[in-house]
Amino acid sequence: MPASAHRLLWQNGIYHLDPSLANTMVRWIDGTYRGVLNDWDLASIRDESPHGQLEPIGTRVFMSVDLMTSDALQGRVERLYRHDL
Repeated sequence: MPASAHRLLWQNGIYHLDPSLANTMVRWIDGTYRGVLNDWDLASIRDESPHGQLEPIGTRVFMSVDLMTSDALQGRVERLYRHDL
């Protein structure tokens, strides 16, 4: 999945929440690299999770430090696009 597709999904309220090397596949096709972000089963859809509900937070080494605080775990930190990169 190209980065532009990831951004489009994010803008439309579909959040992967666990981008990592383990969830990325890259192939060399016709002289260019093509990438896919897989493992969307833990993705979140905007407005479908109650405020403050603990969401799957992803692979720790790839997580934003903003999302590892007690405030974040209590739903008091807004999840931003940069948190999912």
